[in-house]
Amino acid sequence: MNQTALDNLTTVLPGNLTRNDVWNVSLLVFDGLNFSAWQNSSGFTIANAAPLINITVGSVTVQETQLVNVSLNASDIDLDDLTFTTNLSTNITIANNSLSALWYTTITDAGEYRVNITVNDSSLIDSFTINITVVDARDADGDGNPDFNDTDGDGDGNADGIDFLFGNLSSVNASAALNLNITINGTMNFSKAYNGTVPVVFTSNLSNATQTIIEFNFTFNTSNILDLNNITINYTVNGSSGLAIRGLKRQSGNFTKTAYLDKRNTTARAVCIKDADVSLQNISGNCDAPNETLVSCANATSGQYACYDTGTRYRITGLNHSAVIERCQDVDGDGYGTGCTSGSDCNDNSFSSTNTCSSGSSGSSGSGGGGGGGGGGGGGAAIQAGTKVSKFFAALQAGTPASTAVAKAGMAVTGITFTPMVDGAGVTMTVRVVEKNETPHLNTNMVYQYFNITFDKLKPSEVGSATIAFSVNASWFSSNALDEDTAALERYDGGWQRLGTVLVQQDEERLNFSAQSPGFSLFAITAGKAKAREENLSSMPGPKENETRGNATATAQKTGQVGQEPTGRQR
Repeated sequence: MNQTALDNLTTVLPGNLTRNDVWNVSLLVFDGLNFSAWQNSSGFTIANAAPLINITVGSVTVQETQLVNVSLNASDIDLDDLTFTTNLSTNITIANNSLSALWYTTITDAGEYRVNITVNDSSLIDSFTINITVVDARDADGDGNPDFNDTDGDGDGNADGIDFLFGNLSSVNASAALNLNITINGTMNFSKAYNGTVPVVFTSNLSNATQTIIEFNFTFNTSNILDLNNITINYTVNGSSGLAIRGLKRQSGNFTKTAYLDKRNTTARAVCIKDADVSLQNISGNCDAPNETLVSCANATSGQYACYDTGTRYRITGLNHSAVIERCQDVDGDGYGTGCTSGSDCNDNSFSSTNTCSSGSSGSSGSGGGGGGGGGGGGGAAIQAGTKVSKFFAALQAGTPASTAVAKAGMAVTGITFTPMVDGAGVTMTVRVVEKNETPHLNTNMVYQYFNITFDKLKPSEVGSATIAFSVNASWFSSNALDEDTAALERYDGGWQRLGTVLVQQDEERLNFSAQSPGFSLFAITAGKAKAREENLSSMPGPKENETRGNATATAQKTGQVGQEPTGRQR
């Protein structure tokens, strides 16, 4: 019979217990008249009690060279001797009779650390994890004493309290190729204690001549310290000139700078200004993102900004932070737009057949519009030799296809997708209609249009396969008795090579094709005479010619854009 009222009424004081002792308990029962026989329990061992760590601080943040001090505390009901350790023993020492974990950080210890603190009674353990952040502390003069603790942070001999110029030429973050120089009030003395307003000029000889790239007036005082360590300058003249100035600012809201750019982008006569502390890569392609302003460089102003054409360079004034690059605003990608050298665009939100905004241009009709022609195209092909379109690619990545649409009056090409074999920056691709075949090899078929495709910064071997979309007037085929099924794109590479060409869409006015090319050079859109069809038709009783032609073209499917796998008739 279980007497629950008698449960847990026996107590043994801790002082009578020894860890790892084996105990036996003997019991007898008395019913008021008689005692039972003794009964012995099975043996049980006095177990060790684990220590309990008592640390409540979960994270610590210090700057380099500052002390990390974590107070240690743990308890053990067995009153065992306790030992503390960490997983960062090379940096952290246990001191003050195990009351503290100390880390004397150095000038190179910046980082995030996850430290496990363990207490051990020689048998069992308890642990606690603490996150320690050591913040990178700037040491401008490299003396091992960080600036926050240094009285002469840049080591120029001037106490920081009276030194309003911090750092020297080597402090500016700029590529060695820039060959940067800085003059302050006409000198290169960085150890002088400047006070008041003086001119500051940054120069570079990246363009094989020493030229100013940034200039401004700076007021040196306790509220305005020119810290050269904070400044990053990126300057490029590849394809389009661009300049980004980061970390150069002042308390005063009216502090502005003047920048200079070499004129390198032949398709633009404007600059895009992004007044934010950003790099050149953050400027949008159409200069329509936040903090961006497109400014014409025809000696014009736009708000606080102005851009002046000095001949070989642009002078841009009114800049705050800022990043600036040569650019024109060409939303529809036809080469025309705001600030574009080709001219403005009547409708920059869609492809226009005419983009010069001249009076009377109202699009094309009939056989003379759209695809154009060249090289003896005959009826239905308008000669448009010299017509060209340039497309600018801010960045190309090796192995990643790049695409662009083309919508230019007199040009048959409507789109191009190509795969660069190398990385590229500021690359311009130009498509130009050519008047005639200037190669030693003649085309055997009639030519609708010759054109070539070139790159300013990529060699032919650096451009891989390509898909070229083009459009041909339907009237060209009928006017010249040509067989639509023979239409193809040919490429000249030591001889004329017929490329795989597919009809992807057609209507009463136009036939749209897509062709695969292994590279770029001179191209010709061709077609052959409809001899076989005429012979077949003349020998067949009954069906009318237009019925046969309709059946032959019924498989042409309306698909989409350059770069898609075309469906339709293989030429």
